[in-house]
Amino acid sequence: MVAGVADLVALESQLLARTQSYEAAEHALALDPDLLNNRIVLHFQYLFQVRKLEGVFPKMNELYVFCSEVQSVLRALRSVCRLPVNASPKAVLGAVQHLLVTSAADAKPGGEGRGKGNGKGGAGLGMSALPPPPPRLPP
Repeated sequence: MVAGVADLVALESQLLARTQSYEAAEHALALDPDLLNNRIVLHFQYLFQVRKLEGVFPKMNELYVFCSEVQSVLRALRSVCRLPVNASPKAVLGAVQHLLVTSAADAKPGGEGRGKGNGKGGAGLGMSALPPPPPRLPP
């Protein structure tokens, strides 16, 4: 029981020290907003609507995860669209749009579309049914 209370007191001390540290940093930002480091932090807070300095690191982590997920999706789409690994996001979106338009045209009854539909209304997005990739866009 005594060990549990000691742990709680230590945790409270750590939280208090952390809070005081953030308060001191916010005070330093307010005192000299023209210092480059302070301008960077303040600009980050402005861009991503982070109200308190304490929220900067969680927002940075959130942005890192988001960017990692976007990169993963782009890698997968490049592979599906048979694009080079260095294809720009614009080229990837163009290829996906091309696939969707072709697929929608193939899905029309009677296979009236431009793609290689089977005439039965199925889009058939298997790798063998994919149209050739669109021309590469200039960077």
